[in-house]
Amino acid sequence: MSYLWRISGKAIVIIFIFFLILSILLPLFTIFVYPFTDEKSFPRPGGYMLIPPLPLGQDGDIWYWFKESWRSLSVGKALKNSVIIAFITTFVSILIAAPAAFGFVRFKFPGRNFFLFSYLIFMMMPDLV
Repeated sequence: MSYLWRISGKAIVIIFIFFLILSILLPLFTIFVYPFTDEKSFPRPGGYMLIPPLPLGQDGDIWYWFKESWRSLSVGKALKNSVIIAFITTFVSILIAAPAAFGFVRFKFPGRNFFLFSYLIFMMMPDLV
């Protein structure tokens, strides 16, 4: 009886690992293969979809859809705005946090540990909490 339990336990572990690997690799396959597909691979009304898709872009140009989205959706402007906001946010955060850290390290004042730990607790909490 113990032999059957041992084999069934190993089988369950192997099946679990298989589905875990599949759940990781299938989205990666989708991310890396479908952007480079030919439009003939995608379904038409009443049609079917090729799986795996044809690995070509529009008229043989693999980068066609990336160039088209960059041009039509003004991705360049959005990327520039994101970089500017990231630099401003980083600069303001450092501007606020550096003097606070200096004050906590150099000066002894009443309630120092309470304020330090409350500051650290807010940094350790996720954004959604």
